[in-house]
Amino acid sequence: MFNRLYRNHDAMTTFVTTESNVNHIEADQYVPGNILFSDGHALKTTDGTTTWLIAGSPSSSGYSTSSGSSARFYYLSGFHQVSATRVFLVDRNNHCMRMLDRTSNASYVSYAGYCRSSGYADGTSRARFYYPQSAIADKKATGRLLVTDQSNHAIRHVYTNYHGYQYVTTFYRSTSSLRNPTGITQEHTSGDLFITLLTHYVYKLAYSLKALTLLSGTGSRGFQDGFSCQTRFSSPYELLLLRPHKLLIADSHNHRLRVLDLNSLMTSSLSSGTSGTVDGNLTACTLQYPFSSAVVNGSLFIGQNGAIREIKGLIHQLFLNCGNVFTFKYAGKW
Repeated sequence: MFNRLYRNHDAMTTFVTTESNVNHIEADQYVPGNILFSDGHALKTTDGTTTWLIAGSPSSSGYSTSSGSSARFYYLSGFHQVSATRVFLVDRNNHCMRMLDRTSNASYVSYAGYCRSSGYADGTSRARFYYPQSAIADKKATGRLLVTDQSNHAIRHVYTNYHGYQYVTTFYRSTSSLRNPTGITQEHTSGDLFITLLTHYVYKLAYSLKALTLLSGTGSRGFQDGFSCQTRFSSPYELLLLRPHKLLIADSHNHRLRVLDLNSLMTSSLSSGTSGTVDGNLTACTLQYPFSSAVVNGSLFIGQNGAIREIKGLIHQLFLNCGNVFTFKYAGKW
């Protein structure tokens, strides 16, 4: 099993403490060497020693188009950097996408959707979201983001440069089978999508055929490793594509990292499942509501409640492509 082969060779440490949930992590393109992350209702950057607030407040939610610490968001559940200076923010509970200019730390009113107004509609100014959750760049369509629209049970396309218009379309929607999508990642060659659902499932969505396939989960909250139809999750969030043909899943309410083998459809665990912030090897360390993960400078970083954790060792050599979070070339051997 995956965990038996690797977990005793790697150690988890606390990279930096945070004030709230770390829902997403990326390598910071504006400040190379830093990690960009969401901390509750705020966006921050850190080098592991010092943390700088970019916009918002970790503990104060709301809506404000001001810049810096005066900006207000209502739960930053995700973001994506389309360049070193432009960051698209998923303002989940305000039901919209917003754009941040890193050169001025100015947050725009609403890039896609209409902030503080939920619903379902495609288009430009009339587009609506209903609790958007995560955003990644579409590797098969330049200039578009793929966004999980949780309570619309949909994957939406957001055009990042549509002749000056903030255009939104629906890539896929199913109110019966795609219930409450949360995390999303994409395979480079085929473009196929892997999606977690708050209803405790993991699905594959074929990009070209728009065909949805259940990979893992019974739909019942709980914990169980094993084959596809036996596995149980508890509110899985972000996921990463691993090498060879494996997904790393942040199984938040089980306080675990899970690994799904896409060939055998077997799921195993990398961490103990005990809630906490104990450092150490992967048989002894603990996690507290893990939500996100990223590979930066050859290390695996896990975003959880109150901290970003780092895993150094053999495990990082298994990563390939890493979905929406690997944003610059690692100079070491893979």
